[in-house]
Amino acid sequence: MLEAQSGHRVLNDEAGVTVYETDPTTRFASANATAVRGISSQHFVETFRKTVSSSRTLTDRARVSIDLFNASFFEPAEDMRLVVLVIAVEALLDLAPRSPEATALVDGFIAAVREAPLPPSDQASLKGALCWLRRESIRGAGRRLAMEHLGKRTYEGRAAPEFFAHCYDLRSELVHGGDIRKARQRAGAAVAQLEVFTADLIFAKCAS
Repeated sequence: MLEAQSGHRVLNDEAGVTVYETDPTTRFASANATAVRGISSQHFVETFRKTVSSSRTLTDRARVSIDLFNASFFEPAEDMRLVVLVIAVEALLDLAPRSPEATALVDGFIAAVREAPLPPSDQASLKGALCWLRRESIRGAGRRLAMEHLGKRTYEGRAAPEFFAHCYDLRSELVHGGDIRKARQRAGAAVAQLEVFTADLIFAKCAS
């Protein structure tokens, strides 16, 4: 359509290197959109009324999670919003201890580190990392919490536990290295549903 209107060849303006012929004259086109989502004043008033009339006391961790959730709305970058929302979920997690067999295995590793001829700084670093293995992973704890409180709800076509695992993996790629470009694209597609997921989880966790 743009080529017909302008009389020039038109290519998509995509990130990265684009190789093209200089003849005929080439122009680039891209599409951008800004969406604003809101709620009705009646819904806001009703929600506020229920909140102030509730006698439920929030834990400190729940308050941190809610503060992070609210802060995510002031982050314009979609990939950074995903990181903040995943951390909001992390604030709600209680890491369960692993099985006695797994814990015994980890303790054996710790004992081996103590006896190893290593500098004290290396020993302390390795022991600290191994102590974390006595409890379940953040990814596993998030999946468990989603299963307990959100059950069979789906987000972006995924069951709640799998959706959290997907978002946590994206967060790890963004923060700890990986294909950052693809991770940012996937984060942009997932963050809207992650907002809904996080709100549902906070509400369910605080109401239980």
